[in-house]
Amino acid sequence: MEAIKNMSLMEHQITIDNDLLKRQFIIGEEDEDIKEQDNNRKKNKNELKLLEKKAEEEMYNKMTLDLPLYQDKIKRDKDLYKEEFMKFLKEFKLRFKVFLESPNNNDNTIKDVIVFLSHLSHVFPKELSFLPVELKNLLEFSYNIIHPSIRLSIIESFNLLRKKNLIEPIE
Repeated sequence: MEAIKNMSLMEHQITIDNDLLKRQFIIGEEDEDIKEQDNNRKKNKNELKLLEKKAEEEMYNKMTLDLPLYQDKIKRDKDLYKEEFMKFLKEFKLRFKVFLESPNNNDNTIKDVIVFLSHLSHVFPKELSFLPVELKNLLEFSYNIIHPSIRLSIIESFNLLRKKNLIEPIE
């Protein structure tokens, strides 16, 4: 206390300023550590998302190699395969959007998957309710540039959907 009393106002202010600078420096180091940790977390999240995306793509590619087998498995026990099917459907929707941008490509996997999904439309009616509308729009707006084999698959899909009473004859 005596030391503080003997200090001039100017010396006291310098001491306070030095203490503040020290605290700010320490806080600044802590802020940098926190920022670095946040950056690492973001980087790890991005890497995890990329790995998940890659896994979904691999699963989609694997399933497209043997669609009849998966169709049979899903029809037998839809609850067991629902999560896997939903991931497959999510990947299909992304690929279908890409296909819609250039429908003149002859993508054999798209046509096979369209028929596959039509076969399963009664198993997952809510999840696949978008399919008839999307296929109808595709035919209406791009019928002249779609590859004939894909057009045939779309018509086959409509037939399957009609047989399952999932679309009306007028549609």
